[in-house]
Amino acid sequence: MVVALLLIQSGVDQDGAEPSSNSVSAHNLLRLAAIMDSDAFRERAEAVFTVFAKRLETLPVALPEMLRALMLHSLPVQQVCRRQTLQSLLSQSL
Repeated sequence: MVVALLLIQSGVDQDGAEPSSNSVSAHNLLRLAAIMDSDAFRERAEAVFTVFAKRLETLPVALPEMLRALMLHSLPVQQVCRRQTLQSLLSQSL
């Protein structure tokens, strides 16, 4: 007799005291898309938004972190990175 065990992880559709993993994933995928200039990461974030579109439309306060990620997607911000050599950083601390 063979017994198969199927584990199913349901998608959490609300952010509680801690944001849901789906919300954090959407936000991180968008950050990676910007850093890596990758459409693949952006598309994966869009897929998360598609899955939760109805919830975001009907009750956006249930997913504040995902809403923040959606705003980042809709209204991209420009990141500025400042680069310095290790030597210049060490000389500043003296």
